[in-house]
Amino acid sequence: MDEKVSKFCSWEVFQSRESAVDYFVNQDLPHPWNRAICAAGRVVGSIAVRSLTGCDRCRGELGYALASEYWGRGIATRAVTLAANYAFIEMPHLERLEAVVDVDYPASQRVVEKAGFVREGLLAQGEANRRRHF
Repeated sequence: MDEKVSKFCSWEVFQSRESAVDYFVNQDLPHPWNRAICAAGRVVGSIAVRSLTGCDRCRGELGYALASEYWGRGIATRAVTLAANYAFIEMPHLERLEAVVDVDYPASQRVVEKAGFVREGLLAQGEANRRRHF
């Protein structure tokens, strides 16, 4: 468990390998656009784009996590840039892609801004963990 990463995530930290596998099988695999972030020949993070449903189908959400030992190397920025570009190709119904990042995590804010996202505002208590996001 990488506590530097998990404190900024909106999901619960996995307490066992089995709970992690269960989450990925039941939550991640059903979504068509989940990818591993790789560096130096190993998986060092993950990135996902999810298309919303119903009348919000034209919107997508991008989220990512990267092992802290790989922070500050441009890996997250590259992954977010690639994912955002491919999302619009692979999901032609998307008109808007959103990235929700922690307001207390300026490095992640810089990642999405360098990837071309524009800050629009503060989402107060918008996530399940009640952290503040924009």
